[in-house]
Amino acid sequence: MLTCQNYLNGYFPALHYVAEEDVDFVLHLGDFIYESEDGAFKGLGSYEYEGREKQLPSGRDRVWSLEDYRYLYRTYRSDRFLQEALENHTLIASWDDHEMVNDIYWDHTTDAPAGDHPRGDDPEFMSELVADGIHAWWEFMPARVSYNPGGESLQERIQLWRELEFGDRCHLLLTDERLFRDPPREAIPTADNVGPHREPPGRTMLGEEQREWLIKGITTDEAQWTVWADEVLTSPFRFGSGPLSVYPVQGGWDGYTRERQRITEAIAAEAVENFVSITGDMHCCIAAYLQDSYPGRVSGGSGVAQGKRIGVEFMTPATTSLNAAEALHLTRGLRNRLTKSILSRLVEWMNPHIEFFDSHHWGYSVIEFTPEECRYVAYAVDKTENSDDADKTVITAYRVSDGTKNLVEITEDYI
Repeated sequence: MLTCQNYLNGYFPALHYVAEEDVDFVLHLGDFIYESEDGAFKGLGSYEYEGREKQLPSGRDRVWSLEDYRYLYRTYRSDRFLQEALENHTLIASWDDHEMVNDIYWDHTTDAPAGDHPRGDDPEFMSELVADGIHAWWEFMPARVSYNPGGESLQERIQLWRELEFGDRCHLLLTDERLFRDPPREAIPTADNVGPHREPPGRTMLGEEQREWLIKGITTDEAQWTVWADEVLTSPFRFGSGPLSVYPVQGGWDGYTRERQRITEAIAAEAVENFVSITGDMHCCIAAYLQDSYPGRVSGGSGVAQGKRIGVEFMTPATTSLNAAEALHLTRGLRNRLTKSILSRLVEWMNPHIEFFDSHHWGYSVIEFTPEECRYVAYAVDKTENSDDADKTVITAYRVSDGTKNLVEITEDYI
């Protein structure tokens, strides 16, 4: 599994190791490209990387045209390690926001996309730009999707959401979580401000048709393992304690709690076995339990008890993109050694459903589904080395046995 490969923020030796893996396919969960030529998506602890400079054909800092998007895909695909990975493995691709515009959403007042762009409030420009982003993605990404560039609406031109069946072993569902999502909420995401009680009934990330397709696909699946390729964090992510908590990941499902509740309640009601959510976007590594409810009001309740487990979630680290430790300048020397364990334990304590958290590394992960178990291994690869022998280590590894919802750490098996 791969996600979030910012060309400006590191080299791609992780993809060399991906190329060497004995896997059936590579699943990319989005942010295959980043839509800038400047340091807009870098942080305090970011390095400068020789040979990674870019200049968009438009002369702008952000994408402005179809030619800009095409230039980005050509530039990214010129990387020798990315070429090696794509040469050796079949690619199954989804997308997130940076394939088009950072934090893209659908503005229902203008019936057009909007997002973090210098002209993000210009509906005509944004409609054309996002159409260009979609077209470039379709040109450069080998994907079995339905695409009609002449479609009346952007939302009708391409159907990214789809399902893939691997015999009776695994059923993989991929969703489009950008073209249909409602605007971000303006409220400060405190413990009392996040939850179904603070959202209008129709608030959505997926749109009604896609949501009902997803629920039906998960709850009626007959394969042994049901897997949702969910680009963003599925489970809640709290920072703080009790009423002093905030839920900072509003671009994930914490910003769309009514719809998440509808999905998780349907899974719980049908007692779906062997349900796994695989995620990206947050630039960190997570192993967590999915539940039908969580403490506090984030899932509609008000108590402190953990809900019933309905599955597990595995998040893959970013290939190179800015993570929390890098943003806070904590990835080097003594600061790295002192804060790595502290940050991980703190997040796990604040979120009892999260068994493992790491935001100090970059790399990739491998997930395997067998008749006996699901096995997840996350690897760290040094993005500062443009070399095929860059340092590679195991971040963590977990096993979930068939018919159970228990995460068993097996990191020692890989060290």
